[in-house]
Amino acid sequence: MGTILACRCESMPYGNPTETPMTLRPRRSALYMPGSNPRALEKAKRLAADVLILDLEDSVAPEAKQTARAQVVQTVRAGGFGDREILIRINALETPWGADDLVAALTAGADAVLAASLFHFGELTIGAVKAALAAAGYPVRPSWKKETADAD
Repeated sequence: MGTILACRCESMPYGNPTETPMTLRPRRSALYMPGSNPRALEKAKRLAADVLILDLEDSVAPEAKQTARAQVVQTVRAGGFGDREILIRINALETPWGADDLVAALTAGADAVLAASLFHFGELTIGAVKAALAAAGYPVRPSWKKETADAD
């Protein structure tokens, strides 16, 4: 699925204004929607899923990445998703689109930002993510550690 890079929580003035830091949300269903398909993005507002993941990665052809990014940001800012949790799945930071995706996703107002993959999750990547999070007003974890599937 990926790595959550940012989540609007802990009394941040973003996301669903009716939630408090202790609100629990059921996540029985999550639906990926291609960010390059405006019709699908509009349809997502009417679908009965608990979580909508607006995808800028696998579902978007390389030549459509910039257009998809703009469409997803515009759709999230326009709202109309009701109580659904909205995530934006960005391209890996090492790709030509990753950094721009991260900045756009952080400023769009989604509930969370999901990184498709972190190939080189070293100090440079951590520093870049922390700087982008801080610039967009997100709380930044004081210390991140690399997490891998083969870790003890």
